[in-house]
Amino acid sequence: MTTRLRPLLSVFLLTVLGCGGDDSPDDPLHEQQNQKGWGAQHCPAPPPNVAVGFEQFQQLGAIPLKTCNGDNVTLADVCGADAAWLYFVHMWCPNCRELGAMAEGIHDSFEGQNLASVNIIVENSSGHPPDEDDCSAWRDNFDQEDVITLFDPDGVSFALWDQAYTSLNVTLDARRVIMGKFHSSRDRDVLASIGARLSEAVVP
Repeated sequence: MTTRLRPLLSVFLLTVLGCGGDDSPDDPLHEQQNQKGWGAQHCPAPPPNVAVGFEQFQQLGAIPLKTCNGDNVTLADVCGADAAWLYFVHMWCPNCRELGAMAEGIHDSFEGQNLASVNIIVENSSGHPPDEDDCSAWRDNFDQEDVITLFDPDGVSFALWDQAYTSLNVTLDARRVIMGKFHSSRDRDVLASIGARLSEAVVP
């Protein structure tokens, strides 16, 4: 009896004690910060005659967010990128899911370039504020590895909305100026806007 129970006991202990391997979620934000040197310390001052805010041609204002692990971050954590693509997600929105499924491929189209791609969940499938589980589900469902998946539990991102439509894309240049703001789930629209930002490659 003791011999037969020993394997089951070993499995039980591995499960309870967490000794069966590292199953913690990937952290593409910190991985890319380390690889590319991004961080709040690289955030540029607003360019001359450019206000800080949430309108097109303003430098992006502060938006506190969380990682899928529940860590506090902001979009200042991707300062240093030559361009940033921000996609704001309502999980109940079919168009958002359509583009979410293409997000990793869109990012990979610019492989080798200094692009930050971020999916930001603003509402879960029930229309409520999202949490860590919603964030993880979105990331895992769409196999987002290089795309950074974050969530906005407090709705601060809604300051960016000019119209009551879902599927909001925002592209920033290297100065963190909002150069593109549009509602679309078409990959060609997103690719064109990102490509324009990277071709400018403005260094602060």
